Amino acid sequence: MPYQPFHLGTKKHVFIDWNLIEPGYGLSFGGEKPESWEIPYGIKLTPHLPKISSEPLVIADRPAEEGGSLTGIGVYNTLLEDNGIFKLYYDAGSASDDLDTDQDVGTQRVLAYAESTDGVNWTKPNIGTVTYNGSRENNLVFGLDASPGRDAHGAGVFIDPNAPTDERYKLASIGTYKGRFCIFGAVSSDGIIWKLIEKPLVSKNISDVQQIIRFDAEKGKYVGYFRGWTSHEHGTSHGQRLISYSETEDFSNWPTPIPLVRASLHDSPDTDIYTNSYNKWPDSDAHLMFPAFYHRTEDYTDIHMMTSRDGKNWQRPLEGPVITAGEPGTHSVGSIYAGSGLVSLK
Repeated sequence: MPYQPFHLGTKKHVFIDWNLIEPGYGLSFGGEKPESWEIPYGIKLTPHLPKISSEPLVIADRPAEEGGSLTGIGVYNTLLEDNGIFKLYYDAGSASDDLDTDQDVGTQRVLAYAESTDGVNWTKPNIGTVTYNGSRENNLVFGLDASPGRDAHGAGVFIDPNAPTDERYKLASIGTYKGRFCIFGAVSSDGIIWKLIEKPLVSKNISDVQQIIRFDAEKGKYVGYFRGWTSHEHGTSHGQRLISYSETEDFSNWPTPIPLVRASLHDSPDTDIYTNSYNKWPDSDAHLMFPAFYHRTEDYTDIHMMTSRDGKNWQRPLEGPVITAGEPGTHSVGSIYAGSGLVSLK
């Protein structure tokens, strides 16, 4: 069979695996000594560890963000860029610390919004749609009276290039329906004022972390990354947390997510994959995840890195974390999580 070259085309290719590297042809015999042919000697793939500023870019300075066990600049956040404006959606806190699965309101968590022109200096505009502690002078965009019967627990936001103008922004969050966990959705023209989708996107799914969804133009489908379990029966068996996956052509109707990635044999048996932090590598054929691994015995999380060519088959370039939990006195002491969203600041 004649040699067929691999055409790279004009798009960006990144070295997340050996897919673009010629492996060579082993040893050839017949001469004075065997010789290898085009073997790639002395190369390895190693991710660069991130540089993290000790000072936060967005600080807790609003009533919904201050005090209480479920408040602050939250665990789950989404970073987007739209027409030169960076937009940050973040879990700002809760009107109630009680999680009651018998009530459809859930935890009454609220979603806040900030924006920036440079990705460094952020402002929190007064939106005026959510009443919090008797005032609408806040930057909250989802939860409470902005989304009656729904809250923002585990909210993930994305821009849908396939949607009509009035549904360009989409949101997914966890809630309860008839006493059972499920995933709800909402749509918006501007990412500020949201219209609720009445029925659950996914029924009977305990995905109590950030829901991360995007529209995959090549597939012509929405793809979603959610919480999953090796086994789970309330009050009896909890199994291990893992990352689950689902895809659909209709954003308002999803198949039940199926297990995709779980802790490996390199990890201890008390290890869960808590969040997924899925991101499409911009302008390339690669996919990234920065999942938080929860270590039950020591009760902390750290952030690992996973790479993929197709968004479904994943590998870890490092066995250990790329970001460790912080030391006492730091912002990330005990646990650290990554949100969703990769943008260029250049």
